[in-house]
Amino acid sequence: MRRAGPVLAVVVVILANALALAAVARNRAGEPEAEALLTERELPLAPWTDESTGTFLRLEWQRSLPGSKIETPWLDQAKLESLGFDCSVPPAAAGARERYGRMAARPAYVVLEHDGAAFRRWLEAAEAQPGVTDAPPGSARASASRLVPIDVGRDAGELRRLYPDRSRDLIVPAIVRPRWTCPDECEGDGAGKAVLSVLIQSLLVREIHVPKGLGAPLEALRAAEPPPPRRRHVPPRYEVRLLFGARHEPWVTEVRITER
Repeated sequence: MRRAGPVLAVVVVILANALALAAVARNRAGEPEAEALLTERELPLAPWTDESTGTFLRLEWQRSLPGSKIETPWLDQAKLESLGFDCSVPPAAAGARERYGRMAARPAYVVLEHDGAAFRRWLEAAEAQPGVTDAPPGSARASASRLVPIDVGRDAGELRRLYPDRSRDLIVPAIVRPRWTCPDECEGDGAGKAVLSVLIQSLLVREIHVPKGLGAPLEALRAAEPPPPRRRHVPPRYEVRLLFGARHEPWVTEVRITER
């Protein structure tokens, strides 16, 4: 009977690995759902630790609009309601802040637009901030991630119908929740000033593994400079081709060094 424990543990590991491989196979079956060519701006090297088992890239996206107290103003109360959240209590009502703060987060899909109109608006807002002239010239233009959330929904298929460009509009699974905000200085209960919007709590695609056969150029870059590996305010040093599968999970198919 004492041997049953170790044997069971081995069986559990084998089963878990088999399920993981099956999920990968289902994701990559058929034609890719999307294909994008991103750079170090969107995919910097993830921090390296002694426990790291390979090369990983961290997915970077713009989480807020510079100068705005509402992270993504276009993801408003109507969008929040479309995700199934009960917004029947007006945001200016007494106790609304606590009520919406207690609401449980939900799964959804976020559309990340790459290097499109949303990023140009973000860039204009960033460059309009006080003190931006103190930064190196063109810093945001050279190094900021160009992935900007433009929509969110419960149905990935419907989002793809609305955003058919599979090289620019990436649909990724996420966790979202309500966000209560009072953009102006509130007095009392903030009547007429508080607003509700969608808070993208996290993307489920956080770090992306680079296959061993493709990671050598990135490891060479990491070894050539001290941590942190990402250099800001300079042109990106590499490009990465990502494919997204049926489960909207990405994988790396190409890495190309661009630095001269």
